Amino acid sequence: MAYNPDSTILYKDRIVANILLILTTLLWGTSFIIAKNITQEVLLFLYLGIRYSIAIIGFIPYFILINKMNKKILLFGTSTGLMYYVAVLNLLRSKDKDLPFRILLSIFILCYLNQSCC
Repeated sequence: MAYNPDSTILYKDRIVANILLILTTLLWGTSFIIAKNITQEVLLFLYLGIRYSIAIIGFIPYFILINKMNKKILLFGTSTGLMYYVAVLNLLRSKDKDLPFRILLSIFILCYLNQSCC
């Protein structure tokens, strides 16, 4: 078998990608536990305001690059986010017991709409 230098690069990229996925899973899982504990001590809207303020600060470098982004992808991403927000807001107002199923269904529908548009 001949030596292929590209295969080692792809292997290293795959390892880095797997490590980043594990790190994301750990952060996402622990953020749920932290959020549950914090909302018992702090008002919910104060917590959400601080959380989203930190997120906006983290995205400031990407706001600079927004002029270089594909406008079509930016438009469909924003519209999908707004549709998801409205869908979840309406679902949370309902008193159904099958709410988790309806939320997951709306996520799949929005993902399908987003893929078919771009």
